[in-house]
Amino acid sequence: MIIASDGHGVDLVEGRCRICGDSTEILRLTEFNLKLCRHCFVRFFERRVRRALEKHAMLGERDRVVLAVSGGKDSTALLFALKRLGMVMDFEIRALHFHLNMGEFSDLNLEVVREQADIAGVPLEVVRIGDLGLRVHREFRAVTEGVARIRALEQALRSADQVVTANRRSYEAGTRTVLDVLNAEQQRQSVLRDLAQARYEYLLARVRLVSLSGGDVEGTIAGVDGVLRGAQ
Repeated sequence: MIIASDGHGVDLVEGRCRICGDSTEILRLTEFNLKLCRHCFVRFFERRVRRALEKHAMLGERDRVVLAVSGGKDSTALLFALKRLGMVMDFEIRALHFHLNMGEFSDLNLEVVREQADIAGVPLEVVRIGDLGLRVHREFRAVTEGVARIRALEQALRSADQVVTANRRSYEAGTRTVLDVLNAEQQRQSVLRDLAQARYEYLLARVRLVSLSGGDVEGTIAGVDGVLRGAQ
């Protein structure tokens, strides 16, 4: 019987651990067809991490490893795993947290990370991102979200074109009115307007991002100019 599920292939069920035979609440890993108790699951996870490190030759003895820790479950789990593996594989682990200076949220997040690092016994270094970092982050998000918005609007434009064509043919066949055709054209023009605005905002964000990060601003502007001239 499933007691709880995370929705990603890990269920909390009643059963018996395949490794130690414990018959308490068990974690069922559907991807590996395994049922493990909590203790054995941690060891299983650590073995998987070590196998990946060794397979890809990601580090060696006496290496210094810096792990960016956000406070989320993924980086936290990796922090504890690497701490234990460091004692076995002879490497040093340190935690790094970027404080984004976003008010109370960032402060609370830092408290969580500090507590995690203290429990794991791992030195923590905190880097506070100033206004420049926030602006770079903001423009980077604008660029990535702009790409997604442009793609969605391009798809919407293709659909609007099909609607206009269908209404024109139906009008010629006598099954649609002029008003239907005009409404379809109006919808298409609205999509075109939104697409032009999205492309404009994306290009501006791209130029600002390159400028803030110290890239080739003149080259980027020249590229944007070419895009705008081609759109005319």
